[in-house]
Amino acid sequence: MAVWVIAAIVLCQGRVPAAAPEVPPGQEKKLLQERPVVIPRNTPQNPAEKPERKGRPDKTQPADIKEMIAAFQAAREQFLREQEAVRRAYQTATPEQREQLREQLRESLERWREIQRELLKEQRDRAQDMKRELQADLGKIVDEAKGEGRGR
Repeated sequence: MAVWVIAAIVLCQGRVPAAAPEVPPGQEKKLLQERPVVIPRNTPQNPAEKPERKGRPDKTQPADIKEMIAAFQAAREQFLREQEAVRRAYQTATPEQREQLREQLRESLERWREIQRELLKEQRDRAQDMKRELQADLGKIVDEAKGEGRGR
């Protein structure tokens, strides 16, 4: 034991470790114990049990929206099943069958693009109709208010 003490003294060569810098009063680190404790409010597990708040929008969806969502989800599932079937068929297909599958995919893609073009055209036409309707209404409002607004 004494050998270890002597070895430690020789290694340190009489060096004294530097003292920690003094911290001015009032600037000490706050301990975790001094932090405020936040107690969460009691919230019910079931959202239906929550009290009603004024001005809160109704979260229920109309029946037609629910039907549209269900139809979309069914179409999505059907599409995914078809894609999985094509993938499996492609993996086990001969080169000639693969070429036929590629051709079918090209035709499918072209049909989809045509549908997208038609929808985009419908959207543009509807936007133009809305713009014309809005401009007609704005024109009437401007005509009715010509003499007003300048304090005359």
